[in-house]
Amino acid sequence: MKVDIHTHLWPCEETSKELVNYFASRGIDIERTLSADGLVASMKGVAELAVIATLAPAGNTSNADLVHFHEYVMKHTRQYPGKLMALCTIDPHNPRESLDYLADYIENKGFCGLKLHQNIQEFYPNDSALFPIYAKMQEYGLPILFHTGGIGIAPFIDKYSNVEALEEVACNFPSLPIIMGHAGRGQYVDTASILRKHKNVYADISANFGKLAGSEHLILSELVKTVKLWTGSVDKLLFGSDYPFYYGNPTLDLLERLPLQEPDFITQEDVRKIAEENAYAFLHKHILDNPRFTQN
Repeated sequence: MKVDIHTHLWPCEETSKELVNYFASRGIDIERTLSADGLVASMKGVAELAVIATLAPAGNTSNADLVHFHEYVMKHTRQYPGKLMALCTIDPHNPRESLDYLADYIENKGFCGLKLHQNIQEFYPNDSALFPIYAKMQEYGLPILFHTGGIGIAPFIDKYSNVEALEEVACNFPSLPIIMGHAGRGQYVDTASILRKHKNVYADISANFGKLAGSEHLILSELVKTVKLWTGSVDKLLFGSDYPFYYGNPTLDLLERLPLQEPDFITQEDVRKIAEENAYAFLHKHILDNPRFTQN
């Protein structure tokens, strides 16, 4: 089964002005796009199952405010059982309260993991105040998807998502499944070093596009080559689109360019693993076969 491990949906009316401007600049109709129908349509030919990462809109978004976002995501995942799953999120600035919210979403509401976005939520992931959250997720055996690398949208600040901070998290919680969202976006040597060192850390390939016409694939090529060189394989690279920021088809198209451009280093088998196998294997190992996970 082909899996898109990194997508987002949120209530259209809750889109921040920064993101409204961003989507308008790219000609994206967010009212149509921010729906299960829009997401499932984008998956055609690319993925049979998508994981929706619930996204907080700002650094000061409380757990109480996030209830609306979770209800929206739950409503849409229930429209397409077996095709859509979801990660919850929490207020990282209030970790004691967040433990109760996390337990409710994981144990009672069918969420299959946790999403944290350091740049939007404005926190450092190696803050020890968050360690009880990580310990709980390690106890569940369910994954955390962290944003890594720059977000590329002003005025969000990129300093919170440097890859090296996750090294400390992985060292303190060696059994915690971690996905480095966007694979560090430019911090590829650091990303590859962490993937090599920590058996339960993975990275998704989403949003690694260049803007130079005709050479958009070169950044993704650098990521895949660096990880393969350091780790010996592409097995820890997972397919993700970052929908609605990017769609699955353009990501897949760039991925399929790589063996044509780098035939001595990136193979068709590498592409097949990233596009079709690795995310599904991750999903089975850490979610579907996990007795803690029951989808409501």
